[in-house]
Amino acid sequence: MTKQWLTQTLNHSPPRELDPTDAGDAAIAIVISGAHAPELTLCVKASHLRTHAGEVSFPGGRRDPLDGDLLDTACRELYEETGLRLDRSSAVGRLGDLQSLHGLRVRPWVFFSEERLEGTPCELEIAQVLQKPIRAFQDQVPTIELSTHRTDHRIRMPRWCFSDVVVWGLTALFIEDLLAVLAQGPAKL
Repeated sequence: MTKQWLTQTLNHSPPRELDPTDAGDAAIAIVISGAHAPELTLCVKASHLRTHAGEVSFPGGRRDPLDGDLLDTACRELYEETGLRLDRSSAVGRLGDLQSLHGLRVRPWVFFSEERLEGTPCELEIAQVLQKPIRAFQDQVPTIELSTHRTDHRIRMPRWCFSDVVVWGLTALFIEDLLAVLAQGPAKL
């Protein structure tokens, strides 16, 4: 995988944009690192948290009033949660927005590093930062659950189970979107 290929792939068609909500905005950083064996950077939330305890997520959070935009939010949250300092130039595109269970509009920014990156938990809310090969998600057919948490009608929710973690919820939906985009590749000119 190269930065150019990933940029072309992500920017092949405009991502889905949701309208702002009263709950506010959040951003996540989907970090792909290691050109020869690409991995995703994921966080495991601390067990003492009131909500999302022990869940796997991408680094991210609510927009701060000092953030210029949601890309700034993603960069800031990535550094605060994992110690990884990637700037705007490392962002290669984004996926479509999704709405969280709490009503936040969540914007996923995709970052790329040729070198393999390893973060460390930098906040009390993060118990572990881990790297998962993209190939592990591509090679496993996720189990599908029907959820009514986000709407009154049932929607399909993927779940990946590994020996060390289970990836589900909003994080799994973003991974599913990422895998779909990667499978398409850039447009043939």
